Amino acid sequence: MEKSVIINASNLNVGGGAQYAASIINEIVNSSSSSVSAIIVSSAVNQQVKIPKNWEGRVIEVPISPNRVMAFQSRKKIQEIIDAYSPDVFVTIFGPTYWRPKNVIHLVGFAQGWLIYDNSAALKLMPFWMALKRRLLNILQKKSFVRNSDYFFTETIDSANRLSEKFKVSPCKISVVENTASEYFRIKEMDDSKVIAKNIPREVGDVILLTVAVPYPHKNLSIINDLVRLLPCNYKFVVTVSSADYDRIFNRNDGRIINIGPVKNSECPSIYDQCDGVFLPSLIECFSCNYPEAFASKKIILTSKLGFATGVCKEAAFYFNPLDARDVASTIERAFLDSALMKEKIDIGFDILHQLPTPTERMEKLIAVALRCTISSVA
Repeated sequence: MEKSVIINASNLNVGGGAQYAASIINEIVNSSSSSVSAIIVSSAVNQQVKIPKNWEGRVIEVPISPNRVMAFQSRKKIQEIIDAYSPDVFVTIFGPTYWRPKNVIHLVGFAQGWLIYDNSAALKLMPFWMALKRRLLNILQKKSFVRNSDYFFTETIDSANRLSEKFKVSPCKISVVENTASEYFRIKEMDDSKVIAKNIPREVGDVILLTVAVPYPHKNLSIINDLVRLLPCNYKFVVTVSSADYDRIFNRNDGRIINIGPVKNSECPSIYDQCDGVFLPSLIECFSCNYPEAFASKKIILTSKLGFATGVCKEAAFYFNPLDARDVASTIERAFLDSALMKEKIDIGFDILHQLPTPTERMEKLIAVALRCTISSVA
């Protein structure tokens, strides 16, 4: 009898996690695979997926995240779906979950860099009360991962090794499903079609750097305030945050920090095309889709000299100390003064992209990993 899987993205509402889930789900519903019997989504993920008729009724929205403290009805609904379909494996695309599904193997995606990488620098950027809350959350999340998961998958070998070491989890319970650029970048690569939804203002001579990120403290976006003072006035930054976050994080900047608001996956290729480089000053990540998206768009990457970045980008990026604004500024200027080196790094990045899986291959590997859990569980 063929084994079956339920995909769970009901706990993902913002940022790269929700976009990753939408990309995986779009691949599943347009594939010939019969292994996935149902998909559970949040409202945010549901807005980013296109459901064909043969999947109607099997993509089920849970509007309130089951990870909320009082979300008893959401957890009950999810368990009812599990009981109705009787899957062999329940795949939570990214955890943690603060509850455990019953009568099913639970495979959980791990992308919580806070729990496996040095977080001291990021904590120092926070007010005392926020840092304390983050430390307590780290403890809760680690316990929840261990208690509520049977198997894990990560996006990189480095994060798999760190997860095994930090959580004392056997390596045989951890698989790597490498991430990649979304299908919208692959479509663009094949036929140059793209959704043009947001135009970025540009003047002659501008150097425009793009940061696609939800403004969590560890994203370190406030350093842009220092950079607009240190860099020549033709250097401008594009961010994708809410109006409230923009007003909270960024100082008056004479129009050099341009906010285009949160963006959808489908809008990203056009936005990358309008910029000259991708700027990522993060202090903590497990994996950032911005890297393969920059590779696909043939844009130079300027990012933190930290393991999560160097492990993916290798020689395809310019690196800086993300806590030293002067080093960041000099790295940016040096990059744009050396067009030959920029082209060399862009070419290396494009080669790395083609070593990564396609979105379809990524989906197929995730399903294969899930089905393999049933064999490991029996063994």
